[in-house]
Amino acid sequence: MKTINKKCKITALFLAFVITSSLFAAIPSTSLAVNAIEFNGVIKEIISGLEYDWIDGFSGGMAVVLIGDRENGKYGCIDKNGNVVVPLEYDWVYKLSESLLEISLGGKCGLIDTSGKIVVPCEYDAIGQFSNGMAWILKDGKYGYIDETGDIIIPMIYDKFDFF
Repeated sequence: MKTINKKCKITALFLAFVITSSLFAAIPSTSLAVNAIEFNGVIKEIISGLEYDWIDGFSGGMAVVLIGDRENGKYGCIDKNGNVVVPLEYDWVYKLSESLLEISLGGKCGLIDTSGKIVVPCEYDAIGQFSNGMAWILKDGKYGYIDETGDIIIPMIYDKFDFF
């Protein structure tokens, strides 16, 4: 077992994980000290002393984190060493793929890459999951499709959408 920060007290209320080829766990805590534990058959590393109110499981080398409560707090992402890779400034962050994250700011959605670079500014009402390299987008009641670079592939002129 490797402890990243040996000076901090490790506290955890419970572990939750899903069985996959790489197992990861998120540990909610009522205090500001939250610990992320990575599983791969055995405990591999512990990151302790992080000052977040919530931390998601690691995927693609990063985890979504929250400071504050879920309704009014700010979301961002950290790497396995606890370094902030996506600033904690978003209303929420959702992992769409290993390379893209959906973000929300001021009630609008956009996309950023895993380095924090904005791919699509927060200008859409909603963005769907990517399928066959495209995701549906919604703006002002009209649907269209974008590709993974944020380019509009099908214009937003449709009242309904379907998956490809």
